[in-house]
Amino acid sequence: MTANTADQNSSTTLPALQQALHAVRAGNMRTAEECLTAFIARKFDLDIQDGDLNIRQDTISLNSVNGLFTTANGQKFFFKFHLEEDEGDTVAEYYRAGLLDKAGYPVEQPCYVSTTVGEQILIYPYVAHTRLFDACKNNEQANSDTANAIITAQQQLDRLCADKAQETMTIGTQQDYEAEPLLQLFYWRLVDTTPNGDRTGGRHKQFYIGKTFAFPHDVTLSYADLSALTWNINGIDYDITLDQAFANARATLAPNAIDTYPACTAHGDAHNGNVWLREQSGSTYDLAYFDPAFAGEKIPVLLAEIKTTFHNILAHPEWLYDAKEADNKLDVRADVKDGKLYVRHSWDLPPLRRAFLDSKIENFWKPVLAQLAADNTLPENWEAFIRAALFCCPALVMNLRAGEGTAQNTHTQKTSLLGLSIAIMCATRASNGDDIITDFINRIQP
Repeated sequence: MTANTADQNSSTTLPALQQALHAVRAGNMRTAEECLTAFIARKFDLDIQDGDLNIRQDTISLNSVNGLFTTANGQKFFFKFHLEEDEGDTVAEYYRAGLLDKAGYPVEQPCYVSTTVGEQILIYPYVAHTRLFDACKNNEQANSDTANAIITAQQQLDRLCADKAQETMTIGTQQDYEAEPLLQLFYWRLVDTTPNGDRTGGRHKQFYIGKTFAFPHDVTLSYADLSALTWNINGIDYDITLDQAFANARATLAPNAIDTYPACTAHGDAHNGNVWLREQSGSTYDLAYFDPAFAGEKIPVLLAEIKTTFHNILAHPEWLYDAKEADNKLDVRADVKDGKLYVRHSWDLPPLRRAFLDSKIENFWKPVLAQLAADNTLPENWEAFIRAALFCCPALVMNLRAGEGTAQNTHTQKTSLLGLSIAIMCATRASNGDDIITDFINRIQP
């Protein structure tokens, strides 16, 4: 089906989707649904009856909204949109939906598209597929036939992504890098869009600077105090402060730090909430993308699978997406002494996520980095770049402070401290031992 693309020069104003997103985060679903019903009906000239649009209430949509609606003639559709807080000149066009299909990725094609900045939304014909996120949650601890079939499907997709990254590999310029929509999920969340000094701003400033942090066992710290501490996590020392981790990410991921880079065509944001699990014959599955909000042809190869590596693996079991559930299962403790934050936690990856990590390493990262090394295009700072990008995933996708989040998912003292600890583990190697992130880096090193 050919997508019906709404006029990019529409005079419709910005607030509709912002209002809907804010209402969803506050738990005001009826307000959000009424706003979206009016917006979609007007934007695409669709006859949606009042009450026939329903937003899916779940915890995976941290910066997006999705759901179903039915038109007066009985057609059923699935919609999704992603919206950053401060969309402006730094936000390139989203939803270049044809790029992935052209490159040979498995991707569902929308039938209605709006690419107007601030009004960017995709609408698909309804299909009775399961999101990979939901299927994984249902099989998190299980060593079942379904879990094994999901792992097999993930391995196939990882191999395909490696093949496509190598097939479409090219060299990008600083201008290409700055123009890629995917950078909105990394660098532009770290900085103010109007340069001022070191540019500290964005979600870093909005979420954390000047705020107070409450951790388990009555540990309360201002950001100024917290950000100046080094860390000891489960007996391993990390000689970096939170402030230094943010500064490193700003410097490493900045467009002016990159002259040229290895680039490829990729989805870029294929967390499992953007992947359909499609049942095939013989109790097998295949996977297909949807919502290519940040797809691009000049995505840095080192960024292409960062979001999937973190959000489909290290964000589980559920500490990022269902803090209340994780809180009941976790033991997380904090203590401060001698300029160091000491953390003890019981977090570990369940078997399904370890299988995903093994697949990501063996089927994507190792062959792709080996190709870059063979072509002499692997950046010298590849580890620092990967670590900076991984750090951004937990630190900036949602507010990690206890009591913050959405009406559907609010962080607890335990998940706040755990999330920040995992961010620190992503940011740097430990000084006296290895952790799961360093083991990952060591395994993919060409």
